[in-house]
Amino acid sequence: RKFLITGTFVLVLLASFYNISQQPYVYEAVTTVKIEQRKSIAGLLTEWIVYNPEDVMETEPKIIRGFPVMAEVARRMGKITDKTTPAEAQGIISGLQGSLETRKVESTNIIEIISRGSQPKEVMNLANVTAQVYIEQNLLEKTKQARAARQFIQDQLAAVEQRLTASEEELKALGGDINEVGM
Repeated sequence: RKFLITGTFVLVLLASFYNISQQPYVYEAVTTVKIEQRKSIAGLLTEWIVYNPEDVMETEPKIIRGFPVMAEVARRMGKITDKTTPAEAQGIISGLQGSLETRKVESTNIIEIISRGSQPKEVMNLANVTAQVYIEQNLLEKTKQARAARQFIQDQLAAVEQRLTASEEELKALGGDINEVGM
């Protein structure tokens, strides 16, 4: 029975080795993004009113993996073109979302973007392009918010200026009435 036990052991060992050698390699690429707090007056006012730092750090990883960012990533990587049907585009974007993971680095304002796949260059490219697209879209959003805040302030200044002018006219009118009475 020695040969039976030894033969079974060797056979299982060889089968396991063969099975493991047939498994595809899974590559992983990690890039990080630092989330900066708003430094503008409008941003500070907004954060002062509704500030909760956990909200920002919980929301941003979801935004990174969200449809708008991933659709732009797919375009930049050449996976989606103008000729791609919406159903195909949705499938491609879902596939990219599935091969991407985002997580907050504990006790920091840093988010890791982790991509996994069988092609090392594609995995690296996915992580880097995702970070780049997220940063660009985040800057665009902050620019829009700053413009909206600036426009709001300008509108408020114009309204205050109109009220001031109206008040000055009323004061001049009252001043003329007082001078006529005093004569």
